[in-house]
Amino acid sequence: MGFATNYMAKHGPGKRYIENLPEKDLKCIAVIPAYNESGLIQSLDSLLQCKPTVSSVEIITVFNWPFGSDHHTINENLKIREEASLWAKEHNTPGKKFHFITAPGMDKKNSGVGFARKTGMDEAICRFNDLDQPAGIILSLDADVKVEKNYFLEIEKFFNNNMKASGCNIYFEHPLTGNFPDEIYKGVIQYELHMRYYIQSLRYAGHPNAFHTIGSAFAVRAKDYCLQGGMNKRQAGEDFYFLQKFFDLGNFSECKSTTVYPSPRPSMRVPFGTGMIISDFMTHKQELGSYHPELFEILRSFLEHSPGLYDHAGSGDYSFLNKIHRSMQNFLVINHFQDKMREIWINSSSRESFHKRFFRWFNMFRVLKFLNFGKNEFPAVPVLKAAGTLLLKMNRAANIPGQPEELLYLYREIEKMESFNRPLPQ
Repeated sequence: MGFATNYMAKHGPGKRYIENLPEKDLKCIAVIPAYNESGLIQSLDSLLQCKPTVSSVEIITVFNWPFGSDHHTINENLKIREEASLWAKEHNTPGKKFHFITAPGMDKKNSGVGFARKTGMDEAICRFNDLDQPAGIILSLDADVKVEKNYFLEIEKFFNNNMKASGCNIYFEHPLTGNFPDEIYKGVIQYELHMRYYIQSLRYAGHPNAFHTIGSAFAVRAKDYCLQGGMNKRQAGEDFYFLQKFFDLGNFSECKSTTVYPSPRPSMRVPFGTGMIISDFMTHKQELGSYHPELFEILRSFLEHSPGLYDHAGSGDYSFLNKIHRSMQNFLVINHFQDKMREIWINSSSRESFHKRFFRWFNMFRVLKFLNFGKNEFPAVPVLKAAGTLLLKMNRAANIPGQPEELLYLYREIEKMESFNRPLPQ
């Protein structure tokens, strides 16, 4: 009986897709959902060019298309799969093997990137279970990314050196030059700047789970994947909701010694994310907006009280809320804050336990809901202005760069060099 037998019985696919047995030293499996990906082989070739690792690695590509797709769409996907399979026959080696799964959407609910990602990751679990390898690493990628040549090697090192880590973000950078029109790169500069401004603002505010949630740039342990119930089947945002569960474990981290390069291409396949944002930018040609810096000041003023919430909940004294901006006060009332704090306090055996439970409630999703709620009083501002304001508050720059690209480079440098230490209860 393998470590994942119970998971597979409860959450697994009920079928196996790959017949070949895994290499005995298999340690890393990368999973790629693919839908009409004409550039897939370029991404696979990027993985092929990666430096050798101590253990074997596999790459599982899951070909998926929406329920009810027309014959042309289905045939195009099958054609790409055939081309990729022929390519793999020439490049498979004992230490690096490429596998392909066809898993079309079976109905409207189970049809999309979440279903495809889950299918591939569950297959990875089955293969690690064959080896009884609970420490196996599942890497999440997209079919339009490229990676640095040390990608597998550095991730293998990271998990070997951090045995307690349940998972990690992997450092990413969008290409800022290439074969796309200049307008696309102008858009992706602003979008990536928004992403980094958002995370840095959350860290400035003091939230312990301020990590990126990008489907093409994370990795998790096999055993922890099972303990968290596996990937969900959402048609969009599957990465965001999946990673929240890992943040709650408290042993999630970052791998910054390698880089993933997501594509800046426009796309309307999902209602948010890089592709949609760039498509919208190309249509309207307007500077991208981001959350008002004042909202993070309000969040910061609230989270500064989080170490003392255990005592407030025990005594029922919430007078400190009078010192917090009314937008946060109103948001907390709507979310039944005091009732929830009492519930958490009753079910916590210690201050530390309360602290963990509190941030499971006031997680990244609830923070996002507050930020959107706060837009009523503090509307979005141009991302360049917001990013510059934060740098001044953090004393990270004496002079704010005037060009968007230079500002993004500065944010990249900050994120690449900093060590994000989670705040702990006092």
